[in-house]
Amino acid sequence: MSRLVKYAINCLIVCVTVILLFLTISSIFYTADFITEPFQIEDNEKVVIYSNNPIIILLLLCVAILILYGVYKVSLKIKINKLCLFVCLSIFILSIIWIIFAKNNPRDDQLAMTNSASYLFKNNMYMDFEKGYYFWIYPFQLGYVLFLETIFMIYNSMYFIQMMNAIFVAVIAFCIYYITKQIFSYKNNENKLILILLLGYLYFEFISTFIYGNIPGLMFSLISIIFLNKYLENAETKYICFSGIFIIIANIVKPNYLIFLVAEIIILVLDTIVNKRIKNIFFICLTIFLLSVCNMGIKNFYEIRTGKKLTDGMPRILHVNMGLNDNEDRANGWYDGSTIEIFEENNWDIEKTKKDGNERVKNRIIHFIQNPSRAYKFFREKMLTQWIEPTHQTIWINIPLKDYDRQMNEISLSLYSKNGTLNKLLDLYFAVYQLMIYSMSTIYFIKNVKTIDYKQSLLILIFFGGFLFQIFWEAKSLYTIIFTILLLPYAAKELEDIFKIIDEKIVSKICNG
Repeated sequence: MSRLVKYAINCLIVCVTVILLFLTISSIFYTADFITEPFQIEDNEKVVIYSNNPIIILLLLCVAILILYGVYKVSLKIKINKLCLFVCLSIFILSIIWIIFAKNNPRDDQLAMTNSASYLFKNNMYMDFEKGYYFWIYPFQLGYVLFLETIFMIYNSMYFIQMMNAIFVAVIAFCIYYITKQIFSYKNNENKLILILLLGYLYFEFISTFIYGNIPGLMFSLISIIFLNKYLENAETKYICFSGIFIIIANIVKPNYLIFLVAEIIILVLDTIVNKRIKNIFFICLTIFLLSVCNMGIKNFYEIRTGKKLTDGMPRILHVNMGLNDNEDRANGWYDGSTIEIFEENNWDIEKTKKDGNERVKNRIIHFIQNPSRAYKFFREKMLTQWIEPTHQTIWINIPLKDYDRQMNEISLSLYSKNGTLNKLLDLYFAVYQLMIYSMSTIYFIKNVKTIDYKQSLLILIFFGGFLFQIFWEAKSLYTIIFTILLLPYAAKELEDIFKIIDEKIVSKICNG
């Protein structure tokens, strides 16, 4: 491997290790939680940082690792294919059960897109495309609307979309398993620990009700990564073609997966340097070109269909501005409605709004430079509320708001209420699970900083890009879940190494003693 490439990867691993060390230590001493209760006003998304009892949380982490060790030893008696099928089917079935129980209705952006895809077009109602309305402001969401319409061609039902999500999360789990196998070159009888971790990854089930581009976008992105890994191993053109197709679909469904695309491009550039594969550059350019054509085509498709002229929509700089705002109602950098307010103040003039947004961001950065202690406090709160909130909003998105006809039984109240028993238990479960992922990944990277090559670093690069992106963009702990899930393979590998040490150093001594 080229010395330059090796140096770049080492720097990446060091940066990610520092980030994970920060998240691990923070997760030991702090946690974050939402104060929302069922049927409160819809804009109640306040998240608060609380102190942890470090002794208890570390003790629970040790207990969790010992439980995993026991389950892992039992799993050794099960064939890997059967275990994989069991885990994926379990995730799918539990997701279906949760969808039926939750009866979650879409709201906000979810509602706008599902309504449009389901019946607005069929009734020739295109108000959302008028100036100042949803799709005029957010034309980038039309890719997911087209995706929904395609699904509605099969069956027109909101719950059918959620049932499809149950399939998507099962596929995501399989993709994580398969990518882990690729990264560490596992043989057929290995790689069982990642399946056990995936089975305990209860975020899958809770997020299955979320009708948005995050879930299918992640699925398509992970499939793209599988094909890219195959290409890096044998350089067969068909694999890079499939990789390009799936990452394009992911970005059409949810533009945030541009971070995944950029990371894939960087890896291909590194591969070009190492293996002199000049054709990589051609495929990079082709993928970028085709993505641009697809986005333009979708926009033109809806313009022709609706007879409405669409613009580029809200300038993205407003989301950066919002991500740098103080916010007492929720948390620093979280949604505050300023994007729409500023756009409307500028009479929906895109260029004028862009200049206004740039000026606001410039002034905010100057303020932080002149007040470093204030900057530290701001970004510390923003990062903690996003990255150590253990549920990643997967329970919050299911809390019924403004739905007064819905009957709440004792289980629902216990689950959704902040002081409910189930709510507290799940918070604790996720806190321990999250700490285990952060801590095990940190240890793995510290141990292997000099041995990880560029072919093993794609997930790490995406995580790093996602962390940097969320520093400045609108904050949500829900957004970070697509990045933390990428740490699972490395956490599983470190746990596997720990279990080997337990077998060699402890169990063998007990048996021989």
